[in-house]
Amino acid sequence: MLRQWRDEDLAPLARWNADSLVMRHMGRGPMSREETETQLERFRRHWVEHGFGIWAVEEKTSGRLVGRVGLQFHRTWADDPELGWLIAPELWGRGLATEGGAACARYAFAGLGLPRIVSICLEENVPSRRVMAKLGFTLQSYPGDTDAVAQLLLGRADAVLTQDTSGAYQIKQHPGKVAIAYLFPASDAFGIYYRKSDAALGAQLKAAIATLKKSGPLGKLATRYSIPPSDVK
Repeated sequence: MLRQWRDEDLAPLARWNADSLVMRHMGRGPMSREETETQLERFRRHWVEHGFGIWAVEEKTSGRLVGRVGLQFHRTWADDPELGWLIAPELWGRGLATEGGAACARYAFAGLGLPRIVSICLEENVPSRRVMAKLGFTLQSYPGDTDAVAQLLLGRADAVLTQDTSGAYQIKQHPGKVAIAYLFPASDAFGIYYRKSDAALGAQLKAAIATLKKSGPLGKLATRYSIPPSDVK
């Protein structure tokens, strides 16, 4: 059963978010309870601001929370709502993600009249890719540098983080439109690319990088990847 969120849902949601097995395909590590509180507030706020969002998934027989599924705007894809899900690990393989996803897809098109929805996952997340295929999504690999810079120029992304030096070539192809915020002067370069016209974002990125340099993480990365500390400038 799909329902709105309750305060008591925080505990199981925080437990899943702190589980490295659950989070391994979420593009980040385990979350703290405070981060989950912020996430839950974001779920609720999305409903207020957009009239749709992420539902809590409740098991009918027991009344316990067993996951989340629904539609929300993804931070990296502002044009179309994303259909996403998370199911309690002890219930994986029972078709709950497919069942809930299908209900949300029907609601998106028939209930909300949306022309298109997307679903985003890491390429190695095979179970979610299978669910997407069952729901009728057209599977497309995550864009490489060329496509990523195109999304940047179209305004669908604010910045791109890449470790592929081909990104520098894209900058030469779009003079005055894209800029590098930072890169390692080494054979394998890391850079953040953003629209050159967005000076405020560029200043924020540079300030964030300066903080990382001062607090030490960039030096640790240099050590990890055998980059001379003197090159982290």
